[in-house]
Amino acid sequence: MTLKAFLLNLYTVRDIQAIETLVFLLKERVGSTISYANLARDVERDPNTIKRWLQLLENLYVIFRVTPYHKNIARALLKLVSRATSSFASCSPPPR
Repeated sequence: MTLKAFLLNLYTVRDIQAIETLVFLLKERVGSTISYANLARDVERDPNTIKRWLQLLENLYVIFRVTPYHKNIARALLKLVSRATSSFASCSPPPR
């Protein structure tokens, strides 16, 4: 089943084109910190919608969140709250 089919059947998402744009933007930013506000501006949607879509993509194992690491727990929590990094899960077979 394709991502589009999952979104339509399981989550009743109506704006497939915007989610495809979001996935494309995330592919371009793999490994870097992301901002809900910047993504929202680029996709022309509300930051809360972007946050909800990212959670949906995580639930479907399309992306996964990489949390920051720091020896100082308070600083790590501050970075976790202020920034997020997304990476794509690779579903392709290993090269031969």
